[in-house]
Amino acid sequence: MSPNRALGVRLWYFKGFSSRANPVLRIAVAALVPLFVLQYLENPLPMLVSVFAVIMLTLMPGRPSLQVLSKLSMVVVVAAMVQHAAGILLSGTGTGSWLFLFAVLFYSLSRIHLNPKDIVGLMMMILGIMVTILHWQFAMTVSNLPLVLAANFVGAIVMVYLVFWLFPGEELGAEADTAWELTPSHWLKVFVKSLFLLLVIFLLIDADNSQSLLIAITLANLVKDPNPMAGTHNGRQRLWTTAVGVLLTLPLLLAFWLDMHWWLLMLFAIALALWGSAMALEHKASMAEYQLLMSSFVMLVYQVISHDGSSSLTSSLTRLGAVVLAVLLGVMLLGMLSGLGVMRTGSRATKPAKMGLD
Repeated sequence: MSPNRALGVRLWYFKGFSSRANPVLRIAVAALVPLFVLQYLENPLPMLVSVFAVIMLTLMPGRPSLQVLSKLSMVVVVAAMVQHAAGILLSGTGTGSWLFLFAVLFYSLSRIHLNPKDIVGLMMMILGIMVTILHWQFAMTVSNLPLVLAANFVGAIVMVYLVFWLFPGEELGAEADTAWELTPSHWLKVFVKSLFLLLVIFLLIDADNSQSLLIAITLANLVKDPNPMAGTHNGRQRLWTTAVGVLLTLPLLLAFWLDMHWWLLMLFAIALALWGSAMALEHKASMAEYQLLMSSFVMLVYQVISHDGSSSLTSSLTRLGAVVLAVLLGVMLLGMLSGLGVMRTGSRATKPAKMGLD
């Protein structure tokens, strides 16, 4: 091999693959590769790395800096430690624990209403839901959760840098979301949404529903935006996005039922994620709707591949039905709240709000 050609190969190797599809490739690979690999390695919570990676890749416009990731890591560690301290102080009082979760949901949703790209608010909301369900339903000790969450977040950071190295290039072409002023009516919306999520989580844990984490995270991603049901078009978009996530899972469910090898399932899931991403971008989905699509798809894929036995097809269909029911409940809530509040000047496609790290 000539020196010039060898140099060209080395440059290509370090620069990664160049393609217009790189933005969606980054999200699909970062969301699904760690999920399948960690599930194959029998990690107890293989979905955490994927969920964190989807959040970072959909809320950050480009390759995140080490400073930003350091701040995010501090947020995750501090939030987990606060949950740990609250779990110890309120371990004997169930009411106190639920009031603390309500406070976390109210604070995080109020931040997201001011800035839909506020990654701190979104992380706090997801962490609050995860810690509550893992502790109260799955009896995971609160003392272990900070270390588990921190380790998975570091894994997500490594995955994000890896996919940016492999698939460099432009940003995702989804539309920006609109930020809303926190008027008195919006405070009411935040209060009702927080109470609604709290009630749903309580009922899921009380019923010992095996899909609690899936339903709660899907609902939280659905209702977190300031007013996604403002107008029939946006309402149809949200329903369409959720329906696509559910329908994309059905071919994978059939392949899993036919006992396809895990790495073939992984490649098939990535292909389905790319297909769904292309449809979402073609239908001009907002960034929040795209995030809902990918996060719900990741959770649904996890529910499919984590179940063993001859009843896997029936059980997975039941899980899909539970997600559809949860989405319908969320859409009903958003429909009732859609008339409250006045939108900030500008359309949804105006200059996006900056990512909140303060």
